[in-house]
Amino acid sequence: MSESFADVPQLLEQKYEIVKRLQEKKHICGKIGDGVNDAPALKKADIEIVVDDATDAARSASDIVLTEPGLSVIIHAVLTSRAIFQRMKNYTIYAVSITIRIVLGFMLLALIWKFDFSPFMVLIIAILNDGTIMTISRDRVKPSPLPDSWKLAEIFTQGVVLGVYLALMTVFFFWAVDKTDFFERTFGVHSLSGDTVS
Repeated sequence: MSESFADVPQLLEQKYEIVKRLQEKKHICGKIGDGVNDAPALKKADIEIVVDDATDAARSASDIVLTEPGLSVIIHAVLTSRAIFQRMKNYTIYAVSITIRIVLGFMLLALIWKFDFSPFMVLIIAILNDGTIMTISRDRVKPSPLPDSWKLAEIFTQGVVLGVYLALMTVFFFWAVDKTDFFERTFGVHSLSGDTVS
């Protein structure tokens, strides 16, 4: 539908007013446009999107410029950003849990068994830890169907629970190696004290 020049000021005002009222009701407002008459509303909106053949005025007021025809690229961008968010969330949970595991687990080993960690052992643990963290960037995550937000209490709680569980499993594994001869009998390895089982 073509617009006459007389309608432009009214359209400018109406689009701007719609965005303003939505924001007053605490909505996050996005605006898609392509022309000069969209520029004020685009500037006011929280998220500004313009199509590939938009005017320079609309482009300068926008956050996102679509480089392909149609709106399907917006869906792809939203799904990709939600997948990235899930990976960041996984990374945060992993970082919290592995820190608690190392600190709590090694503290218990040092206090209970007076275990002495060599610098080489700490170096190997640091390298292996970095290697596992890098795999998170390739996680096969499922984008959330709803908008995501940082729920720090929930993320921290998950990290603490996993970290304490991993620390206790580390201590249990060390106890099994130190106090039983299962690994020596099964795999023919040396015990921690240096004795071998024939």
